[in-house]
Amino acid sequence: MTPEEHQIIASYATAVYNNVIASTIIPATGYGMYAPGIVQNPPFRIAPVDNGLLLGITVLGIIIATHTLVVKSWTHSRILLLVCLTVSFVAMTWTIFADEAFSLIQEPLIFVEVKPEVQGGLEAQAQIADQKTLPLDYLEGWFFTVPALLSDFIVVWRACILFQQERRWKIALTLLMIMNAGVNIADCILDDIEIKVIESNFSTILDLLSIVTSLGVNLFED
Repeated sequence: MTPEEHQIIASYATAVYNNVIASTIIPATGYGMYAPGIVQNPPFRIAPVDNGLLLGITVLGIIIATHTLVVKSWTHSRILLLVCLTVSFVAMTWTIFADEAFSLIQEPLIFVEVKPEVQGGLEAQAQIADQKTLPLDYLEGWFFTVPALLSDFIVVWRACILFQQERRWKIALTLLMIMNAGVNIADCILDDIEIKVIESNFSTILDLLSIVTSLGVNLFED
């Protein structure tokens, strides 16, 4: 085996290790993790963001909302809150399961089905694995965005109730929420268009902008 092949295998193994940590161990302990740059220019994609902690918070919110409906009257606002939390739970659960499937699909294709006698077999299997996981990549961003938009909606909804006499604040928060939704949707569309690119500067800018606008909605309400 040539030194170059040793280096490729070591690089793949490091990426696999990071995927297992990011998509299995950390969500199981209840913590989210995002680890870009752990492997510099990895030969295949690193597993996406995990959200074990956020999923736990969503489940807690569903329990509280359900308890409120049981002990109090079924008003439209309480039912709507429960629906929003349930949709967020489904979206985040799908995201975590997709992260698990990402590693389960990718690693066997690369290391188990590779043919040692074929030159460049490892790189070829890595490309096949990338193609197999493309559907997960296309949907992951959308399902991750849904809970964020719903949480902003709940914050603005609560603020509008608290600031019923402050028409300007209500309009400003609503416009900020709409702008945030537009940024997130544009970010998801751009991610889908450039899904095969490891790094996109404009996509990264939209990622940061979506975080800033979402944070602005929450700070505005405070």
